Amino acid sequence: MQAVDDIDLIKQAQQGDVLALETLLEKHYAFIYRVVLKFCGVVEDAEDITQTVCLKLVDQIAKFNFSASFTTWLYRVAINASKDHLRKKKRIGLREKSMLDGFDFPQDSSDDERRKEIEDLFQLVLLLPEKIKQAVLLVYSENLTHAEAAKVLDCSEGTVSWRISKGKKQLVKLAKQHGILLLSLLLLGALLCR
Repeated sequence: MQAVDDIDLIKQAQQGDVLALETLLEKHYAFIYRVVLKFCGVVEDAEDITQTVCLKLVDQIAKFNFSASFTTWLYRVAINASKDHLRKKKRIGLREKSMLDGFDFPQDSSDDERRKEIEDLFQLVLLLPEKIKQAVLLVYSENLTHAEAAKVLDCSEGTVSWRISKGKKQLVKLAKQHGILLLSLLLLGALLCR
């Protein structure tokens, strides 16, 4: 269900109210940035992609038809913009800047180890095939249900479940290939969740 104030802001923005559009952008900017950063893994790219998503929102708000929630629609726009950007840059392998720079970690040595584990896991997730990576990030990092992720990805809930299962298996294999010790992928949710 969409937040009432979002619905009002969207309707006002669709009628040309620039202040409503600015309010909508300000309200969802951090959400867009967080999603984009998780999908691209590079801080500078995430900043650029977030700006692209905001411009798309300005251009496409009139086309929003309320058939899905606004956040579902934003997920789609953010994911598609991330994919387009990465395709253009043709990035292969690990990303060059930490995607965890914005995460808050307490400052003791055990948390340094946890941060390293989380960063290693994120780097592995970025190596997954695109559709599997999307499902894993939406379910484990964004805490969406399989049904909610299916709406964002425009596929069936069963497909999301299959992709999650496949992703866990591939993460184990990738961890072995990269010499990364992941004690348990049951911790996947805890490690990816923000």
